[in-house]
Amino acid sequence: SQSSAGNPIFYTPASGESDRTTISLLNTQNVRSIISNKSIHDNERVTTPASVTSSSNIVLVFDVASSNCLKDMESNEDSFFRATSCLKAEIGMITAESPQISRSIIVLAPTDWKISSQGLTDLLLQLSNHNWMQLAPLQEIAGQEATQSFIALNSGKDRDFSRGLLRLSDEIKVNTESVSALYVDPELAASFTAARLLGYSDLWSSNTQAVKYFEQNSKLLNEYLDAIQLEASAQITTPQASSQIPITIVNTSDRDVSVSLSLTSASTSRFSAQPSGLIQVAQGQRVTVPVSISLIGAGIVTVQAQLIAPNGERFGVGKEIQISSAAYSQFARTLVLGAFGLLLALALSNFIKRLRVGRRVKSNQVSTE
Repeated sequence: SQSSAGNPIFYTPASGESDRTTISLLNTQNVRSIISNKSIHDNERVTTPASVTSSSNIVLVFDVASSNCLKDMESNEDSFFRATSCLKAEIGMITAESPQISRSIIVLAPTDWKISSQGLTDLLLQLSNHNWMQLAPLQEIAGQEATQSFIALNSGKDRDFSRGLLRLSDEIKVNTESVSALYVDPELAASFTAARLLGYSDLWSSNTQAVKYFEQNSKLLNEYLDAIQLEASAQITTPQASSQIPITIVNTSDRDVSVSLSLTSASTSRFSAQPSGLIQVAQGQRVTVPVSISLIGAGIVTVQAQLIAPNGERFGVGKEIQISSAAYSQFARTLVLGAFGLLLALALSNFIKRLRVGRRVKSNQVSTE
């Protein structure tokens, strides 16, 4: 779990075992591993500090014997009494090993534990009502300095993940980065980061269930991204070869966003556009941005308008725009009229020449007679 942005995510393998490579990779993702004392000493009765290091990575350790006391705890009073008595006895024996030194013990609840809210409240009351023992939040234990180093005795078991799961995981990672950059909300990004890592948990009975979980989170991410939309005319004619065209960004979300625009075309020799820079759009508002473009030559150019998150990733549905320039239309019109005038002048000059030649011939004929 993860309580807030910046705090570590805690992960416990179902077997309680993890190798150094896995611990190190999780640590780079700000995920703190919680392993069992049995995985270190191959004996669940060997007391181990709650915070240790493995290859320079801080690891938390839970006590197997104490944690097993909770496995048979049910809603009836007899099982509740047995569980609390067992837990007190285990912790009491650990305390008796070195009564002059305080130590932290992590008790891990079973993965399929079905305790009621009232039962959990009664359990915490039973464990906190002692002068030799007090409850502490896991965050506090995680903040303690590691006192010992160890080398894991057992190697972690590899798992096969489906291609669909890995593809969705990569998609969620990229979209989480975009949502985090757009909405400037670390808490929002932290929740989806935790969800992506949870998809690899041993608690899923199959890849299919994990894929469905990823699909739900991917859908939520897309809803955040789809709340930012583009609006523009499908056809735009500019008065000059270099001009500005209006593009509108609509923010239908309940948060302010920062976004930029990109205009591209397959006709790179005829079209270019200046980057828009970051644009601030308040929640529930729309902003129209003038984008500077340059168009070379006559005819229509197909341009793709696309939203860009501050992290550089493209997102949302793009907008196709047909752009042409009136400047080249006017030039072509002038060129045609000029050519027509030239042809008319040449035709008139040719007519005059023929008329003069005809008069000379007629005059010569009269003189001869």
